[in-house]
Amino acid sequence: MTLAPGEDLMLHFADRENPAGQILAATNQRLLLAAPTSTGTGPTRPGQVRILDQAHPGQLHGASTKFLPAGHTTSVHFRDRPDMELIGGDPSEADNFAEALTSLATTGRLPQEEDT
Repeated sequence: MTLAPGEDLMLHFADRENPAGQILAATNQRLLLAAPTSTGTGPTRPGQVRILDQAHPGQLHGASTKFLPAGHTTSVHFRDRPDMELIGGDPSEADNFAEALTSLATTGRLPQEEDT
């Protein structure tokens, strides 16, 4: 994914089994819902995405996951704007992403990863 100058990827979640699926990402400058780009009938080039939705980090309220009829859903919640949702992906990875994003929203920091 191409980031703006000075923009750093902090956290992301995608359905690893569906390379054409959507991506939720948090950077130091914005929160994104993106999808791989496609040139019609040609193959998608790795790393190229189109931004479907974005929000300012100050709007972040938290994140959650739940099972819906459409599939396992990860939702990013904001103040004063609609949620961003991604359907699919590994449920435990989705839960970890939602917990980390909620920590970022409430403390301003991502949880520390444990050394193994």
